[in-house]
Amino acid sequence: MSEEARKKIESLTLAPNATKAGVRDYVRQVLKTAAGQSIFCSIGPQVGKLKAVGPDNVDVLLEFYSSYEGLPAGHIYVHQAWEALVDARHKKLVIEHLPSNSSLIQLVEREGWTDDAREILIAELRSKPENLPFEWVEAIAELPGIDIAPSVAEAWRRAKREPFAKLSVAKAAVEFGHLDALEALVDSIDDPQGTSMFMEARGTILRRIGFYGSNEQIRTWFAENKDKLVFNPNSKKFEVREKESV
Repeated sequence: MSEEARKKIESLTLAPNATKAGVRDYVRQVLKTAAGQSIFCSIGPQVGKLKAVGPDNVDVLLEFYSSYEGLPAGHIYVHQAWEALVDARHKKLVIEHLPSNSSLIQLVEREGWTDDAREILIAELRSKPENLPFEWVEAIAELPGIDIAPSVAEAWRRAKREPFAKLSVAKAAVEFGHLDALEALVDSIDDPQGTSMFMEARGTILRRIGFYGSNEQIRTWFAENKDKLVFNPNSKKFEVREKESV
């Protein structure tokens, strides 16, 4: 970051007793300083400036985070700021923002607000299951008295046609015994850039099969055993079972 840019950030101040409109304008000004940056740091000076809005203005930060205004340039800064400020008083606010920003499910789980968000979690799973992160399905699965298997099956049926959502939903579908979801993960196990999505795919595969090896060995193992794999709902693993001779 240039010295000029740093001075620009340091010059930004939030007026005492600023109105919500004033806070929004201040946040926009902070985010503008991130425009053109190619490297972002979770402890960048913008984070401190955004945290200056205080707990009473977490709603404004969530507005920006959910609407993606001024993002993705300052996405990490907004995230770090509201995460540092949020507490129990913001539970209702965070839950209300879940439909517009599903990544908030991680915060909901961490704070133990899953049961409070029950209605929204279930409604979103039924209406747009293919667009939800794996953590969303995990959160619902922990709620008592809810059978989400049909919703996961529908999510997987839709996600097969959506390359962007396919891997994320496949991770959930594997948990419910969908062999073609396991196949999708195996087919995608290699990624030249080593992104986290593909690393998670490998981790999911290894948790659900009784085999460990390199990516190439896993692909070979799957090809050799695909027709003999049976899902065990108790262990949540695919097991190799030889077909009985007639």
